[in-house]
Amino acid sequence: LRSVESKCDWPLSEEVSISHRKRDGFPCVSPIMLAVIAMIYDLLLTMFCNGIELEVMQRIAVSILGGMVSVTFLMLVVIPAMFLLWRQGQESI
Repeated sequence: LRSVESKCDWPLSEEVSISHRKRDGFPCVSPIMLAVIAMIYDLLLTMFCNGIELEVMQRIAVSILGGMVSVTFLMLVVIPAMFLLWRQGQESI
């Protein structure tokens, strides 16, 4: 416990531990959205650029773009909702 405290700026206390446990099911939105926006921007550029070598990449970019949108929705909406439902089921027991 002491080695972890010396590396962190904040002290490890019971209140900090409880607050982290309560929000563990919720992702940090800003890093996820920054990565997703950068990836979607790059894929859109690939899809709408012209060139002989980009013909194959345009088809692949459509598939990757659909995957990025669905995974983002899954991470930001579905998984936290499932966590809340699971947590409510545990609290009722």
